[in-house]
Amino acid sequence: MEDRIRASTVVVVVLSTASARSDYVRKEIHFGQEAGKLIIPVLLRATEAPLPLADLQWVDAREGRDPLAGLVAGLRGETSPALRAPEVLPQPPKPLELTLTIERSDDDLVANVAFPEEGLRAGPIRFTPPIKSSGLDELRWYLEQYPRWPVGPDVGRAERLESRLKDWGVALFQVLFGTVDASRLWQQFRGESRRLTRMPLLTLDATDPDALRLPWELLADEEGHLFALGISLRRRVQKVQAAQRVTFGLPIRILMIVARPEDSRTPFIDPRASPQAVLKAVELLGTENVVIEFLHPPTLQALDERLRDDKQPLVHVVHFDGTAFT
Repeated sequence: MEDRIRASTVVVVVLSTASARSDYVRKEIHFGQEAGKLIIPVLLRATEAPLPLADLQWVDAREGRDPLAGLVAGLRGETSPALRAPEVLPQPPKPLELTLTIERSDDDLVANVAFPEEGLRAGPIRFTPPIKSSGLDELRWYLEQYPRWPVGPDVGRAERLESRLKDWGVALFQVLFGTVDASRLWQQFRGESRRLTRMPLLTLDATDPDALRLPWELLADEEGHLFALGISLRRRVQKVQAAQRVTFGLPIRILMIVARPEDSRTPFIDPRASPQAVLKAVELLGTENVVIEFLHPPTLQALDERLRDDKQPLVHVVHFDGTAFT
């Protein structure tokens, strides 16, 4: 089939409900696009516009519609109302962003706050985590275990922790925005977020474990927590240098690492949901061009040995599935 596509000028793809979901058909469409061919999909019956048509005009031959005008226009390379163009959603406006960068310096954490749109900066701000490890352990219990059985004597324990959440949020806010410059920057950001319709966003850039494990989502000023103020929090791992583009041949090999703590206190977390985004991203390649490998045991040593083993196939993607506090 690829030879026929390569030798053709136009590729007309007739799609039924079944063929629209076929990995093989999607592979053919993708091959035709890569070869620079004019692709004209024709939809039959009640088929909805499937994934392969995301960036193509298509001919609607479903019940009650005349496909001839659209097919002729497509063959001529013309634009026609009979050709159904894919829906193009407008790009969302750029968020109003405040950036928070945290690094390690000796025994302290050092924060720098910036409001790039206004050219404002505050820092460096040296601080120690205002929440102790015991408090973080309690928060872990509250998030991972308490929801499984929120009754009995644990209710009192949960209520005591809930009463501390606002204090923790205020403490986190004070270590970052307690200085005059940082406070002024925050007020400027809040003022702009009230005036504009764009989504306010706080981006956290950090790599230090002590910084990452803090519950920054609880940040709270005198008006309330971030989520109550309509401010989204994005965690982003700092990049020392830009990643290089790498080309490789198919099949693509994905190494899945499913790691869970061995202690009985950690509840079961279903590993089937996490890989869905990765599998969806490579769906267009077809099952014959994707190889899934599971690392066993799922340890750092085993990962190091697998990636260094020249006798085994090269791994292109590593997908790690762990718990929130491992």
